[in-house]
Amino acid sequence: MSYPTDYIQRAVQLKNLKTSNKVISKMLKKEFPQITDEPDDKTLLRWQHRWNNEKHQAGHHKELNKIAKFILGYRLADIVPVASGAETRYLITDDAGSVEEMNKDQLAGRLEAVVYEKTVDKYGKDKVLECYLTHLEAEKEIVELKFDLAMRNNPYSVIQVMKKRVKDNQYKGTCPDCKEWQ
Repeated sequence: MSYPTDYIQRAVQLKNLKTSNKVISKMLKKEFPQITDEPDDKTLLRWQHRWNNEKHQAGHHKELNKIAKFILGYRLADIVPVASGAETRYLITDDAGSVEEMNKDQLAGRLEAVVYEKTVDKYGKDKVLECYLTHLEAEKEIVELKFDLAMRNNPYSVIQVMKKRVKDNQYKGTCPDCKEWQ
């Protein structure tokens, strides 16, 4: 049987309160009299596990987005690549409208400084290096090279991945925080 979302939410809410299955059954019958087929204990546990994981995942992704936005906030969000002979240059415009031009190495240096100094200082080594970067390293553009090498070889691509993850609020891979509730 397929159950409505509000029914599942209420069942999980009661289960999280450590309510006995007998009481859960009575309360669900009272609140949802139209549903006559009760879920079994195994189904309740499955719902609880899935619901709680989704809740943790949403909070975790929100935290990862805060880190990414912090990094991108250092004038890394609005970069325009410009072909300049054999080397691509990057134009970065600040809020006042002034334009800064960088080559790949300068952009990689800025990204490295922001990630390894400013962001680690604000969010801590574990959150940034072991959590956020672990998720970034699961991206196809970064996975083969790992973050440091990808950042040096193509910092623009790494920044684009960060922007994409912030936009869709989805992160691949499993970090030490994720392992606790997956």
